[in-house]
Amino acid sequence: MRNRSLVMLQKAGLSLQCDAIAVEEAKGSFANLIARRTEDKDKPWVKKLAQAYQSGQVRQFIEAEFKGSLIPAF
Repeated sequence: MRNRSLVMLQKAGLSLQCDAIAVEEAKGSFANLIARRTEDKDKPWVKKLAQAYQSGQVRQFIEAEFKGSLIPAF
């Protein structure tokens, strides 16, 4: 689901990169991460999920879809 604020910015022709008052670092406190339970750390699905999420294809999608409003932090 897309963030409503980002959708409104894009519809108004604005960009967080160019029109924001301040921009947070990509590795800032609001970076999304993949969490897992301690007992699942060595399960194959955890590694597959992380590899899929941190793939070049997902990076390209984020960059194309959000046009700098979201920055891949991986």
